[in-house]
Amino acid sequence: STAKSSSSSKAKSSSSSKKQVVAFTDLTAKQDGNALRIVFNDSLAKKSESPNYRIIVESESGVYLDTVVDGKLIDKAQKGTWRLDPAPAGDYTVTFKLVGGADSVSYSKSFKTEKKKSVTLAPNSWSTYSLYAFCQNKGESCQNDLHERISRQQKVGTNDKSQDVDYSVYWWDESNAVGDFWQYRKFDTKQSFDSTRGYWYGAASSEPLMLNLQTPDMKTEIVWKLQKRYSGWNLVANPFGWYVKLPQDSTLAFWRWDSESSGYVRADTLGPYEAVWVHTKKSREFRIPLKASIVLEDEKKTLAKSAASENWNLRVELSDDKGKRDAWNELAAGRHESSLAEPPSGMGDRVNLSIVENGKFLAKSVKTNSDDFVWDLQASATSPRMGHLNFVGLESVWAKGLRVYATVDDETVEIENEKSLDVMLSSKAKNVSIRVAKSATPVNIVKSLLKNLHVNQTPNVLNVGFDAAAKLAGEKVKVDIVGIDGRVVATSKAVANEGSNVVVMKTPKHGVYFVHAKVGSQSAIARIMIR
Repeated sequence: STAKSSSSSKAKSSSSSKKQVVAFTDLTAKQDGNALRIVFNDSLAKKSESPNYRIIVESESGVYLDTVVDGKLIDKAQKGTWRLDPAPAGDYTVTFKLVGGADSVSYSKSFKTEKKKSVTLAPNSWSTYSLYAFCQNKGESCQNDLHERISRQQKVGTNDKSQDVDYSVYWWDESNAVGDFWQYRKFDTKQSFDSTRGYWYGAASSEPLMLNLQTPDMKTEIVWKLQKRYSGWNLVANPFGWYVKLPQDSTLAFWRWDSESSGYVRADTLGPYEAVWVHTKKSREFRIPLKASIVLEDEKKTLAKSAASENWNLRVELSDDKGKRDAWNELAAGRHESSLAEPPSGMGDRVNLSIVENGKFLAKSVKTNSDDFVWDLQASATSPRMGHLNFVGLESVWAKGLRVYATVDDETVEIENEKSLDVMLSSKAKNVSIRVAKSATPVNIVKSLLKNLHVNQTPNVLNVGFDAAAKLAGEKVKVDIVGIDGRVVATSKAVANEGSNVVVMKTPKHGVYFVHAKVGSQSAIARIMIR
């Protein structure tokens, strides 16, 4: 940031209070991302009676922030660093006013931030935005800008024979279990759209996206109408060209799509026009007031880690040689069992790693403390490639006297260092078993006896197939078809044979389902779409 102007400090004294007020000497400021850091160059004189700070921030759209800081913090303020987060867009002025009794002194300085933000969308990548990001104007002009841009992208994708992706815009329909792709529906640019809904946008070519930044009215709020009809996941967006702090709500989980790695990361801030996934356990209207804050840096409290009550925490990451990553799968042990659902599959080329538990796909699983744990994961990619499994947090496991073992393709290895474990990936999910135990050697590790779960759909029936090892011959077989709302819609029972098995079931109505097969003590799960 650059200083635009400064007003000299003026001291006023009151004969009745007979207090001497010392003016501010100077301050320096630096723009830090979407925040502004302000540092006093000289100490402030101590007063016999601690004055209060009144801090006023005025932007082009009016009063942005007007707050009073308790005078008891005056000692901390000396040579302190203030943080305004987020800062307004464009021109704005920050005024510090010391107020004690009838005496006061103020110091103001003006700053300027960019009003446009350029984002380069890589070719063949997908990003999540409010559709307001693609509009230079609002209203009907916005619709026209959007139609022109997407039509141009589709034309580029059609002319380039190397592109086999239908470049367009998709949205997640939580009100319907069947879309053009899972619950994704293709967006028609001639239709109206919701600015608070998130949309997937695929870039057919490398061209910059210029985002118009503008500080909104601070009396405004974002209103999301969250639905829980099937999965409970909603892709929601920030309709403003301004940064928004996401609330710390234990009932909600926010996930951001990283277009560079084609994977998800946890989110605590929404950038201009950015969209994120949020999971809700019930349908509701959720409001986020637009607000900013200015605090002393040493006042900022580090948020307590979710693992504070956990005995240990291990993160399993999957990556490939092209930079695609799925880096958020956590296995943990603690006093209480808990889990965190993973967002729906992203768009475009990617790798995927999921914790599979009780018919659900998770990003985190916490089990109660024990000396022996087993987690089942599934690894896949949109096309065949070599993947690499990495384990972060091994030290926390070793500190408890535990070891980590991974079983892939019936081969079990102990994870003894940060060296990655290679696994061949394809669009068909591959089972990965992670065992954490006290055993110094990987004894009693049960290899997967149930393999190759697959489903073939015909007009009237589903053929659910799997391969069973000799040890499973004669075991009872139970196959459930489960809707994404958790309800079992069909069940079939049989007896397993060694080798290839097929269970014939009636085809359910259109929708997305999980097929859960259990043979003896072994189980496997697959996700299917019935059209």
